Amino acid sequence: MSGGGRRTRLAALSAAILLPLAGACSTGGRTIDEPPAPPAEIHDDWPGCLALGAFKRYIDPPPALGAGSVPPGFRPEAAVLCAIQDGAGATPTPAATAGLERRATGASDLDALLTYLELPSQRVSSPDDLACPAMGWNPPWLFLLDGDGRWIQPQIPLDPCGFARNLFATDDHALPYGIMDFDDTVVCRSKADADWNCRPV
Repeated sequence: MSGGGRRTRLAALSAAILLPLAGACSTGGRTIDEPPAPPAEIHDDWPGCLALGAFKRYIDPPPALGAGSVPPGFRPEAAVLCAIQDGAGATPTPAATAGLERRATGASDLDALLTYLELPSQRVSSPDDLACPAMGWNPPWLFLLDGDGRWIQPQIPLDPCGFARNLFATDDHALPYGIMDFDDTVVCRSKADADWNCRPV
């Protein structure tokens, strides 16, 4: 385990596959807030990122595990982000070396994350008025855990282009789930080559 509070440069699994941007998602028509998502399914006994299949391929989006809004009465005490650390600290290929389970428990981090997750997804009144940047994005492998080990997969609020809300608000595309103070646990390692094969440690 690496020390807490580190903000290493990581490729959060499927957080953002950023190609050259053509600018933020822009709409010429009216933006409409979607209704809240149904509450997420609550699972017992957190199995860990590796057991959920997070590191089979670093470009894979997470499976649908009952994602939704934070259920009433569910009180997260930790956020877990499955992420990849590479040897150079930059791109995940060709030097990807470790799969991490990143855990954040700070009250201010969790409050900021929960506030973000409460944002509604959005759509436009007319798809013809929508201009989206030429890039790809997949949702992160993000999970919330309570004090009893139960866990949920929160739904990320989306803009009309299908990207995470506020992805273009800063130059580095930082979102609350990516800039928390984490304790990192290495759960698998891969050789520094193009053949990503993360073996359990």
